[in-house]
Order: sequence, then C-alpha cells, then structure tokens
Amino acid sequence: MKISKIFRELKKEIKKNNSEIVLSAIENFRGETIEERILENVDGIIYLYELNCYQANDLGLGTCTCKNHETYTKTELTPEEVSQELWEFAKYKKSIL
Repeated sequence: MKISKIFRELKKEIKKNNSEIVLSAIENFRGETIEERILENVDGIIYLYELNCYQANDLGLGTCTCKNHETYTKTELTPEEVSQELWEFAKYKKSIL
C-alpha cells in the first residue's frame, strides 16, 4: 500500500468526531500497552496528547503520582500540524507493512 493511500485513510479517520489515532505506544512492566502519542478529534478540534511522565504510577510505569504535573500534555494542532503528524505516521505504517 502506498504512503499516500495510508495518509488519506488516516486523514479520513481523524475527521470523524470523537475519533482517535494512537501514533505510538510503549509497554509497561506488566506487559500492558500504554499509549504514548495520540491524536484525538474532540468536536472538530484535533489535539495531540503526549505522555509526559514515563514514571507514572497509574500507568504502571513507575512510582510517580503526577501530583505536580500532568501525566499527558495536550496540544491543539493546526490543520498543517495534523497533516504532518499523519504523514509521519503513514510513513511509519508503510515501513512495518
């Protein structure tokens, strides 16, 4: 499958309200998958959530309770930034297919 086709499919998916695309994930010490970078459409606004604390206790990553900081950061993206994130993810998906 071509990168451009993967990109178009991802772009179509993220345009759906309340949809999300997991861009990357890690595994905690219990073997559970933890979302590391996520694109989410909330009422037509696309946000990028990025894991901020790799020691978060509630995610099974360590002992941090994240009381003085957010476990995830949340950034509103412009349409151009969304396209860039999706293009990079499409290239990654192509490389693993």
